[in-house]
Amino acid sequence: MTRLALIADVHGNLPALEAVVEAIGDRVDGWICAGDIAGHLPMVDEVTALLRRIGTVCVRGNHDHALVEGRPIRGSSAATRALQILRRFITDETRAWLATLPTHLDLEVDGRRIAVRHGGPRDQLDEKVRSVDEELRAFAAGRIVVLGNTHRPMVDIGADHAVINPGAVGLPVDGDRRAQAMILDVETRTVEEVRVTYDPAPVQDRMRALGYDERYPNCLETGRWVGFRGAPPPVRIIIAGAALYGEMIAELIALRDDTELAGFVDDRVTGQFAGAPVLGTLDQLAAIADAEGVVDVAVAMGENATRRRVAARVWQSGVRPARLVHPAATVSPTARLGLGCIVDAGAYVGPHCVLDEGVSVWPRAVVSHQTRAGAYASVKPGAVIGGESQIAPEEKVALGAVWPSYSIIGTR
Repeated sequence: MTRLALIADVHGNLPALEAVVEAIGDRVDGWICAGDIAGHLPMVDEVTALLRRIGTVCVRGNHDHALVEGRPIRGSSAATRALQILRRFITDETRAWLATLPTHLDLEVDGRRIAVRHGGPRDQLDEKVRSVDEELRAFAAGRIVVLGNTHRPMVDIGADHAVINPGAVGLPVDGDRRAQAMILDVETRTVEEVRVTYDPAPVQDRMRALGYDERYPNCLETGRWVGFRGAPPPVRIIIAGAALYGEMIAELIALRDDTELAGFVDDRVTGQFAGAPVLGTLDQLAAIADAEGVVDVAVAMGENATRRRVAARVWQSGVRPARLVHPAATVSPTARLGLGCIVDAGAYVGPHCVLDEGVSVWPRAVVSHQTRAGAYASVKPGAVIGGESQIAPEEKVALGAVWPSYSIIGTR
């Protein structure tokens, strides 16, 4: 009768992992980790060594993937900054081992099939499964499915399926700061939830030494993501492109209370531009952003295809295209703006609009209700788009153009 320790989301928290191993190591026959060994917290080399020493079967998580591939975490500035810091010092051995991890595993233990994913069957890295729907239940038929990524324990066991998330060893977010794990009896498909108290001082000390801000210590203390205790510091931003559009964006940044310009990167301009330093070239962006503590880069390219190309280089540098709204613009609270969207002075974006990644809305432009603009489209100054319209990706809506409601603009 095989008993397996199920863990996930260790995230470089060595004292938490050590406490779990100490608490249940002699009660189990093997270990399965549903990904995110790295990311967030800094003791990744030590965590990796311990997991390998106890023979853990692991899949790759989205943070492991981002660390190895030099990419940011799309939805988290804190996690992206943590990855910048981690890349400075993790060993080549750790990096190489993480790179060998598969995105999924399908095992057989005691005659039972076990599927291990960090995310879920629809997206093995990034999906967050918070409940079991019919599609997932069908995937789990005849199997035990082990997931991670949500940092919250979940057990859904039926006559012909089992879906289990053991929670987070390293960074719980459900209000209980203890390290989380589960013990699975494979034959009976029964699960025991485990929560273990540990001393976070070693990982806290390492974070202080590396210059982490307070967000992760606050999370370890509370068992919840609470961010900053007081007012957050201004978000520092680099502008890619030292030309007229870059100067417009610099003015936008200066007018906001929550942003601060670190400088520009540009392949042709050096020295100073628009009163700010040109920090280097786009090829140097990864190192510059790390040194400046920047994870968001405003792509100041007015031509749509060029903006897309430069944004791709931003992603490849381990940082994210910045989303910026001028304080004199109006954006409905029900509108959704993708990363890299820039909405300038006097512009209006109406209720339930969707602006995909990299859309630029220029001064005095109007995008009316329930309109969708495809990635890297632009709505030039004074243009008016009627409600429930569609703008194709990379389409340019010309200066002062007027389109009635229900328009289909562009064919890409």
